[in-house]
Amino acid sequence: MQDHTFALFQPLVGSLFQLMINGQPALDLTLFNVEDLTVEDRLRDPAIRSQPFSLIFHGPLSPFANQGNYALMHAQLGNLEMFLVPIGPDRKTGRNMQYQAIYN
Repeated sequence: MQDHTFALFQPLVGSLFQLMINGQPALDLTLFNVEDLTVEDRLRDPAIRSQPFSLIFHGPLSPFANQGNYALMHAQLGNLEMFLVPIGPDRKTGRNMQYQAIYN
């Protein structure tokens, strides 16, 4: 299994992830954004190794998934486990439910 890192996900923006429930595809999610959450302390102190980051996915408004751990499938990465939080519809378009995963 690959480590979940900013560098792993950043080139995958725009790609499709399938949220699986009971081994079956339940929702198609598109990776919309990968955001570096590095704070200034890390920039000043190279001994702090972790690079916190956030993934934002877009999916359909309905049905939507509740907060929780999910199995996701991606064509390049294979099977992943991820804790997703629905953060509401896209404020700009209102057409997509947004989900966030944070790694720190």
